[in-house]
Amino acid sequence: MNKMNHWKRTAAALAGVALLGMNGLPVLAAEPAADDPTAAPEDQQIAPYAMGGRAVIKSLPGQENEKQLLVTIQDEKSPWDLALNLGDETVFLDNATGIPVSLQDLKEGQEVYVYYSLAMTRSLPPQSAAYAVLTNVGEATPAKYHVVEKVLEGADGQVAVLTDHGSMLVSAAKETKMSNLKDKSVVTPQDLKVGTRFFAWYDIVALSYPGQAGAERMVLLPQQEQQEQNKLEELEISVNGKALGVKTQNKDGVQMVPVRQVAEALGFTVEWDQQKRETLLISDQGKVSLSVGRDSYQFETAQEAVGLSAPQSFGAAPEIQDPGVTWAPVQVFELLAQQKAVSIVDGSLQISVTAE
Repeated sequence: MNKMNHWKRTAAALAGVALLGMNGLPVLAAEPAADDPTAAPEDQQIAPYAMGGRAVIKSLPGQENEKQLLVTIQDEKSPWDLALNLGDETVFLDNATGIPVSLQDLKEGQEVYVYYSLAMTRSLPPQSAAYAVLTNVGEATPAKYHVVEKVLEGADGQVAVLTDHGSMLVSAAKETKMSNLKDKSVVTPQDLKVGTRFFAWYDIVALSYPGQAGAERMVLLPQQEQQEQNKLEELEISVNGKALGVKTQNKDGVQMVPVRQVAEALGFTVEWDQQKRETLLISDQGKVSLSVGRDSYQFETAQEAVGLSAPQSFGAAPEIQDPGVTWAPVQVFELLAQQKAVSIVDGSLQISVTAE
Protein backbone atom coordinates (compact mmCIF):
# COMPACT_ATOMS: atom_id res chain seq x y z
CA MET A 1 0.00 0.00 0.00
CA ASN A 2 1.56 3.35 -1.01
CA LYS A 3 1.83 6.30 1.37
CA MET A 4 -1.08 8.17 -0.19
CA ASN A 5 -3.44 5.20 0.21
CA HIS A 6 -2.22 4.71 3.77
CA TRP A 7 -2.91 8.38 4.54
CA LYS A 8 -6.40 8.18 3.06
CA ARG A 9 -7.33 5.15 5.14
CA THR A 10 -5.84 6.64 8.29
CA ALA A 11 -7.79 9.86 7.72
CA ALA A 12 -10.98 7.87 7.16
CA ALA A 13 -10.48 6.03 10.42
CA LEU A 14 -9.85 9.25 12.33
CA ALA A 15 -12.94 10.83 10.81
CA GLY A 16 -14.98 7.80 11.85
CA VAL A 17 -13.73 8.18 15.43
CA ALA A 18 -14.72 11.86 15.32
CA LEU A 19 -18.23 10.86 14.25
CA LEU A 20 -18.52 8.49 17.17
CA GLY A 21 -17.58 11.28 19.53
CA MET A 22 -20.06 13.70 17.98
CA ASN A 23 -23.30 11.73 18.23
CA GLY A 24 -22.53 8.26 19.51
CA LEU A 25 -23.48 6.53 16.27
CA PRO A 26 -21.53 3.59 14.88
CA VAL A 27 -20.10 3.86 11.40
CA LEU A 28 -22.66 1.81 9.47
CA ALA A 29 -20.74 1.14 6.28
CA ALA A 30 -17.06 0.29 6.36
CA GLU A 31 -14.67 1.41 3.66
CA PRO A 32 -14.13 -1.40 1.11
CA ALA A 33 -10.94 -3.38 1.57
CA ALA A 34 -8.12 -2.70 -0.88
CA ASP A 35 -8.33 -6.21 -2.32
CA ASP A 36 -12.12 -6.19 -2.63
CA PRO A 37 -12.97 -6.44 -6.37
CA THR A 38 -16.29 -4.71 -5.74
CA ALA A 39 -14.71 -1.74 -3.96
CA ALA A 40 -15.56 1.70 -5.28
CA PRO A 41 -12.78 3.57 -7.13
CA GLU A 42 -10.68 5.79 -4.88
CA ASP A 43 -11.66 8.85 -6.91
CA GLN A 44 -15.37 8.13 -6.33
CA GLN A 45 -17.01 11.34 -5.12
CA ILE A 46 -20.24 12.30 -3.43
CA ALA A 47 -22.94 13.04 -6.03
CA PRO A 48 -25.36 15.60 -4.57
CA TYR A 49 -28.86 16.23 -5.89
CA ALA A 50 -28.24 19.95 -6.26
CA MET A 51 -25.46 22.42 -6.85
CA GLY A 52 -24.69 24.72 -3.95
CA GLY A 53 -22.71 27.89 -3.54
CA ARG A 54 -22.30 31.14 -1.67
CA ALA A 55 -23.92 34.04 -3.48
CA VAL A 56 -24.89 37.69 -3.23
CA ILE A 57 -28.41 38.78 -4.18
CA LYS A 58 -28.19 41.06 -7.20
CA SER A 59 -31.89 41.72 -7.74
CA LEU A 60 -35.17 40.55 -6.22
CA PRO A 61 -38.21 39.34 -8.17
CA GLY A 62 -40.04 42.20 -9.85
CA GLN A 63 -42.88 42.81 -12.25
CA GLU A 64 -40.95 41.51 -15.25
CA ASN A 65 -39.39 38.57 -13.44
CA GLU A 66 -41.80 37.87 -10.60
CA LYS A 67 -40.57 34.30 -10.13
CA GLN A 68 -36.86 34.92 -10.57
CA LEU A 69 -34.11 35.78 -8.10
CA LEU A 70 -30.87 37.05 -9.65
CA VAL A 71 -27.72 36.24 -7.68
CA THR A 72 -23.98 36.42 -8.20
CA ILE A 73 -22.27 33.12 -7.38
CA GLN A 74 -19.09 33.85 -5.44
CA ASP A 75 -16.70 31.73 -7.46
CA GLU A 76 -13.17 32.30 -6.16
CA LYS A 77 -11.76 32.57 -9.67
CA SER A 78 -14.56 34.33 -11.49
CA PRO A 79 -17.93 35.33 -9.92
CA TRP A 80 -20.88 34.81 -12.26
CA ASP A 81 -24.57 35.70 -12.37
CA LEU A 82 -27.33 33.10 -12.10
CA ALA A 83 -31.09 33.57 -12.48
CA LEU A 84 -32.86 31.31 -9.97
CA ASN A 85 -36.36 30.29 -11.00
CA LEU A 86 -38.45 30.19 -7.83
CA GLY A 87 -41.26 27.69 -7.32
CA ASP A 88 -43.72 26.55 -4.68
CA GLU A 89 -41.17 24.12 -3.28
CA THR A 90 -38.27 26.60 -3.06
CA VAL A 91 -37.21 26.75 0.59
CA PHE A 92 -36.06 29.91 2.38
CA LEU A 93 -34.23 29.00 5.59
CA ASP A 94 -32.16 30.70 8.30
CA ASN A 95 -28.97 28.65 8.41
CA ALA A 96 -28.14 29.60 12.00
CA THR A 97 -31.50 28.70 13.55
CA GLY A 98 -33.08 26.23 11.10
CA ILE A 99 -36.21 28.41 11.07
CA PRO A 100 -37.90 29.32 7.77
CA VAL A 101 -37.77 32.87 6.45
CA SER A 102 -39.79 34.44 3.64
CA LEU A 103 -38.87 35.81 0.25
CA GLN A 104 -39.92 39.24 1.51
CA ASP A 105 -37.11 39.09 4.10
CA LEU A 106 -34.43 39.05 1.39
CA LYS A 107 -32.57 42.21 0.37
CA GLU A 108 -30.38 43.20 -2.53
CA GLY A 109 -26.71 42.88 -1.64
CA GLN A 110 -27.46 40.21 0.98
CA GLU A 111 -25.07 37.26 1.24
CA VAL A 112 -26.82 33.88 0.99
CA TYR A 113 -26.13 30.25 0.19
CA VAL A 114 -28.19 28.81 -2.67
CA TYR A 115 -29.03 25.30 -3.85
CA TYR A 116 -30.10 24.94 -7.48
CA SER A 117 -30.60 22.34 -10.21
CA LEU A 118 -27.59 20.94 -12.04
CA ALA A 119 -29.43 21.54 -15.32
CA MET A 120 -29.21 25.14 -16.46
CA THR A 121 -29.48 27.10 -19.68
CA ARG A 122 -26.62 28.92 -21.37
CA SER A 123 -28.60 32.10 -21.66
CA LEU A 124 -27.16 35.29 -20.21
CA PRO A 125 -27.46 34.96 -17.33
CA PRO A 126 -27.98 31.18 -17.14
CA GLN A 127 -31.20 30.03 -15.47
CA SER A 128 -31.76 27.15 -13.07
CA ALA A 129 -34.51 25.91 -10.76
CA ALA A 130 -34.02 27.09 -7.17
CA TYR A 131 -34.25 24.43 -4.46
CA ALA A 132 -33.30 26.56 -1.45
CA VAL A 133 -31.96 29.91 -0.30
CA LEU A 134 -30.15 29.93 3.06
CA THR A 135 -29.70 33.19 4.95
CA ASN A 136 -27.54 34.10 7.96
CA VAL A 137 -24.74 31.76 6.90
CA GLY A 138 -21.74 33.99 7.59
CA GLU A 139 -18.55 31.97 7.97
CA ALA A 140 -20.45 28.92 9.21
CA THR A 141 -20.84 25.69 7.25
CA PRO A 142 -24.14 25.80 5.33
CA ALA A 143 -26.73 23.09 5.94
CA LYS A 144 -26.58 20.27 3.38
CA TYR A 145 -29.57 19.48 1.18
CA HIS A 146 -30.40 15.77 0.92
CA VAL A 147 -33.13 13.35 -0.17
CA VAL A 148 -33.57 10.00 1.60
CA GLU A 149 -32.98 7.00 -0.68
CA LYS A 150 -32.78 4.24 1.94
CA VAL A 151 -33.24 4.05 5.70
CA LEU A 152 -30.98 1.96 7.95
CA GLU A 153 -32.18 1.65 11.55
CA GLY A 154 -29.83 0.84 14.41
CA ALA A 155 -30.12 0.34 18.15
CA ASP A 156 -31.32 2.93 20.67
CA GLY A 157 -33.31 4.92 18.14
CA GLN A 158 -30.36 5.54 15.85
CA VAL A 159 -31.07 5.94 12.14
CA ALA A 160 -28.81 6.43 9.12
CA VAL A 161 -30.09 7.36 5.68
CA LEU A 162 -28.44 6.77 2.35
CA THR A 163 -28.57 9.75 0.01
CA ASP A 164 -26.80 11.50 -2.89
CA HIS A 165 -27.20 8.52 -5.24
CA GLY A 166 -25.77 6.11 -2.70
CA SER A 167 -22.62 8.12 -2.10
CA MET A 168 -23.46 9.62 1.32
CA LEU A 169 -24.66 8.17 4.62
CA VAL A 170 -26.08 10.69 7.11
CA SER A 171 -26.75 9.53 10.68
CA ALA A 172 -29.24 10.83 13.24
CA ALA A 173 -29.16 9.92 16.93
CA LYS A 174 -31.46 10.69 19.84
CA GLU A 175 -29.48 13.84 20.59
CA THR A 176 -29.73 15.13 17.01
CA LYS A 177 -31.94 18.23 17.03
CA MET A 178 -34.79 17.56 14.62
CA SER A 179 -37.75 19.64 13.50
CA ASN A 180 -40.27 20.02 10.70
CA LEU A 181 -39.89 23.10 8.51
CA LYS A 182 -43.65 23.48 8.08
CA ASP A 183 -44.90 23.54 11.67
CA LYS A 184 -41.68 23.64 13.73
CA SER A 185 -42.76 20.49 15.53
CA VAL A 186 -40.15 18.20 17.02
CA VAL A 187 -39.64 15.02 15.04
CA THR A 188 -37.57 11.88 15.61
CA PRO A 189 -35.11 9.93 13.44
CA GLN A 190 -37.92 7.48 12.71
CA ASP A 191 -39.69 10.22 10.73
CA LEU A 192 -37.03 9.90 8.03
CA LYS A 193 -38.67 7.98 5.19
CA VAL A 194 -37.69 7.23 1.60
CA GLY A 195 -38.24 10.37 -0.44
CA THR A 196 -38.01 12.74 2.53
CA ARG A 197 -36.16 15.96 1.69
CA PHE A 198 -34.15 17.41 4.55
CA PHE A 199 -31.36 19.74 5.57
CA ALA A 200 -28.58 18.42 7.79
CA TRP A 201 -25.91 20.33 9.68
CA TYR A 202 -22.54 18.59 9.99
CA ASP A 203 -18.88 19.48 9.52
CA ILE A 204 -16.99 16.19 9.43
CA VAL A 205 -17.36 13.63 6.61
CA ALA A 206 -15.48 10.32 6.77
CA LEU A 207 -13.42 9.52 3.69
CA SER A 208 -15.04 6.10 3.26
CA TYR A 209 -17.43 5.32 0.40
CA PRO A 210 -20.19 6.11 0.96
CA GLY A 211 -19.08 9.19 2.85
CA GLN A 212 -20.40 9.26 6.42
CA ALA A 213 -21.49 12.10 8.66
CA GLY A 214 -23.33 12.49 11.95
CA ALA A 215 -25.88 15.29 11.87
CA GLU A 216 -26.03 17.75 14.75
CA ARG A 217 -29.37 19.08 13.47
CA MET A 218 -31.91 18.12 10.83
CA VAL A 219 -34.86 20.03 9.40
CA LEU A 220 -37.36 17.93 7.45
CA LEU A 221 -38.98 19.73 4.52
CA PRO A 222 -42.72 19.60 3.80
CA GLN A 223 -43.60 16.13 2.61
CA GLN A 224 -47.09 16.94 1.38
CA GLU A 225 -48.72 14.74 3.99
CA GLN A 226 -51.86 14.30 1.92
CA GLN A 227 -49.81 12.97 -0.96
CA GLU A 228 -47.98 10.59 1.37
CA GLN A 229 -51.34 9.35 2.61
CA ASN A 230 -52.62 8.92 -0.93
CA LYS A 231 -49.50 6.92 -1.85
CA LEU A 232 -50.93 4.04 0.13
CA GLU A 233 -53.49 3.51 -2.59
CA GLU A 234 -53.76 3.52 -6.35
CA LEU A 235 -54.84 6.82 -7.87
CA GLU A 236 -56.72 7.77 -11.01
CA ILE A 237 -54.41 9.48 -13.53
CA SER A 238 -55.33 12.76 -15.20
CA VAL A 239 -53.08 14.42 -17.80
CA ASN A 240 -53.54 18.12 -18.58
CA GLY A 241 -57.07 17.91 -17.18
CA LYS A 242 -58.10 14.79 -19.10
CA ALA A 243 -58.68 11.46 -17.35
CA LEU A 244 -56.68 8.57 -18.84
CA GLY A 245 -58.95 5.88 -17.46
CA VAL A 246 -56.03 4.13 -15.75
CA LYS A 247 -54.71 4.08 -12.19
CA THR A 248 -51.22 4.36 -10.79
CA GLN A 249 -49.45 1.39 -9.23
CA ASN A 250 -47.92 1.79 -5.80
CA LYS A 251 -44.44 0.33 -5.40
CA ASP A 252 -43.03 0.80 -1.91
CA GLY A 253 -44.63 4.22 -1.66
CA VAL A 254 -43.67 5.31 -5.19
CA GLN A 255 -46.44 6.16 -7.64
CA MET A 256 -45.73 4.31 -10.92
CA VAL A 257 -47.43 5.31 -14.18
CA PRO A 258 -47.61 3.73 -17.67
CA VAL A 259 -44.87 5.60 -19.53
CA ARG A 260 -46.09 5.60 -23.12
CA GLN A 261 -49.71 6.39 -22.30
CA VAL A 262 -48.78 9.38 -20.12
CA ALA A 263 -46.01 10.61 -22.43
CA GLU A 264 -48.15 10.61 -25.55
CA ALA A 265 -50.99 12.33 -23.69
CA LEU A 266 -48.49 15.08 -22.87
CA GLY A 267 -47.37 15.29 -26.51
CA PHE A 268 -43.96 13.71 -25.87
CA THR A 269 -42.27 11.17 -28.14
CA VAL A 270 -41.54 7.63 -26.94
CA GLU A 271 -38.91 5.34 -28.49
CA TRP A 272 -37.76 1.85 -27.46
CA ASP A 273 -34.20 0.54 -27.78
CA GLN A 274 -34.50 -3.26 -27.73
CA GLN A 275 -30.75 -3.86 -27.52
CA LYS A 276 -30.19 -1.58 -24.55
CA ARG A 277 -33.65 -2.31 -23.12
CA GLU A 278 -34.17 1.41 -22.72
CA THR A 279 -37.22 3.59 -23.22
CA LEU A 280 -36.36 7.04 -24.52
CA LEU A 281 -38.70 9.92 -23.66
CA ILE A 282 -38.28 13.05 -25.79
CA SER A 283 -39.74 16.53 -25.30
CA ASP A 284 -38.90 20.00 -26.59
CA GLN A 285 -36.83 20.46 -23.45
CA GLY A 286 -34.67 17.36 -23.90
CA LYS A 287 -34.77 13.64 -23.27
CA VAL A 288 -34.62 11.03 -20.52
CA SER A 289 -33.58 7.38 -20.90
CA LEU A 290 -35.32 4.75 -18.78
CA SER A 291 -33.32 1.58 -18.16
CA VAL A 292 -35.35 -1.38 -16.96
CA GLY A 293 -34.33 -2.40 -13.46
CA ARG A 294 -32.19 0.69 -12.85
CA ASP A 295 -33.32 3.44 -10.46
CA SER A 296 -31.27 6.15 -12.17
CA TYR A 297 -32.74 8.95 -14.27
CA GLN A 298 -30.76 11.56 -16.17
CA PHE A 299 -31.97 14.54 -18.17
CA GLU A 300 -30.17 15.57 -21.36
CA THR A 301 -31.14 19.00 -22.60
CA ALA A 302 -32.08 19.70 -26.22
CA GLN A 303 -31.12 23.36 -25.87
CA GLU A 304 -27.80 25.12 -25.71
CA ALA A 305 -27.14 24.20 -22.12
CA VAL A 306 -24.94 22.10 -19.92
CA GLY A 307 -25.58 18.65 -21.41
CA LEU A 308 -26.43 16.03 -18.78
CA SER A 309 -27.86 16.55 -15.31
CA ALA A 310 -26.64 14.38 -12.45
CA PRO A 311 -28.42 11.02 -12.22
CA GLN A 312 -31.43 11.05 -9.90
CA SER A 313 -33.08 8.31 -7.89
CA PHE A 314 -36.87 8.25 -7.47
CA GLY A 315 -37.08 5.19 -5.23
CA ALA A 316 -38.11 2.68 -7.91
CA ALA A 317 -36.72 1.41 -11.21
CA PRO A 318 -38.65 1.20 -14.50
CA GLU A 319 -40.23 -2.19 -15.09
CA ILE A 320 -42.00 -3.90 -17.96
CA GLN A 321 -45.36 -5.54 -17.32
CA ASP A 322 -47.63 -7.56 -19.56
CA PRO A 323 -48.47 -6.85 -22.28
CA GLY A 324 -45.16 -5.05 -22.78
CA VAL A 325 -46.03 -1.83 -20.96
CA THR A 326 -43.23 0.10 -19.22
CA TRP A 327 -44.04 1.64 -15.84
CA ALA A 328 -41.88 4.27 -14.13
CA PRO A 329 -42.10 6.79 -11.26
CA VAL A 330 -44.27 9.77 -12.15
CA GLN A 331 -41.39 12.13 -11.20
CA VAL A 332 -39.78 11.19 -14.53
CA PHE A 333 -42.16 13.58 -16.26
CA GLU A 334 -41.17 16.49 -14.03
CA LEU A 335 -37.56 15.75 -14.89
CA LEU A 336 -38.38 15.62 -18.60
CA ALA A 337 -40.51 18.77 -18.57
CA GLN A 338 -38.08 20.60 -16.26
CA GLN A 339 -40.96 21.98 -14.21
CA LYS A 340 -43.26 21.09 -11.34
CA ALA A 341 -45.89 18.96 -13.06
CA VAL A 342 -47.38 16.51 -10.55
CA SER A 343 -50.03 17.08 -7.90
CA ILE A 344 -52.64 15.03 -6.07
CA VAL A 345 -56.12 16.57 -5.92
CA ASP A 346 -59.16 14.82 -4.48
CA GLY A 347 -57.53 11.41 -4.71
CA SER A 348 -56.47 11.87 -8.33
CA LEU A 349 -52.90 12.06 -9.62
CA GLN A 350 -52.76 15.06 -11.95
CA ILE A 351 -49.92 15.62 -14.41
CA SER A 352 -49.93 19.02 -16.08
CA VAL A 353 -47.16 20.46 -18.23
CA THR A 354 -47.35 24.09 -19.31
CA ALA A 355 -45.71 25.47 -22.45
CA GLU A 356 -42.56 27.46 -21.85
